[in-house]
Amino acid sequence: MSVAVKRFPTVVGPRGNDIADPAVLSRACLPFMQGVFQSAGLKAVHNLPVDAHTLANEGYELNGGINTLAMARWAWPERARGSGFTLDSLGQDLLGAGKTEAFRDIFRETREEFRSTFRRTQVCECGLAACGRRRTTCGHARHEEVVETRHPRLVEYDVPLQSVNPGHVLFQRALVYAAQDAVLALGVYDLAMREMQSTIREIPW
Repeated sequence: MSVAVKRFPTVVGPRGNDIADPAVLSRACLPFMQGVFQSAGLKAVHNLPVDAHTLANEGYELNGGINTLAMARWAWPERARGSGFTLDSLGQDLLGAGKTEAFRDIFRETREEFRSTFRRTQVCECGLAACGRRRTTCGHARHEEVVETRHPRLVEYDVPLQSVNPGHVLFQRALVYAAQDAVLALGVYDLAMREMQSTIREIPW
């Protein structure tokens, strides 16, 4: 679980959002966070239903959550036909920094695999690959063999998240990726609040 907390005293970034510091917590820390989950204090979460559902699967109810994805749709409706509302695109356009790298780039690995093809061939008992002697010649009888040819190819596989533990080659990259997510969500919340407070939106209904 990744979280971000605004600095105190407040430090305002160049885009107008409060600077926050992230932390990434292991699953074992969840019981110690129960008081935070249950509190009514505001928690900015991008695509809140997904995170709330994940916590519910672990037996925790998330109170005080606000969906920055819904806020972004309200604050910048023109993005619906443009850059969209992913945390990465919002971060790049509004905060000047998106995700550290794509999820797919981190949690994929390439392995070399081989595909075999087989063909039948006549082999001379003398052992020469291209023997020109007649098969009726003593010591040059033919027999049939199956020859295997292995063709290498690179195949991409998903890396299961539960396997990326301390010591895994991807662990540090996963930590940085998760930490940046929390920082971006809090930054988007700040800018969306400022936009919504300064702009009157027409309500279609």
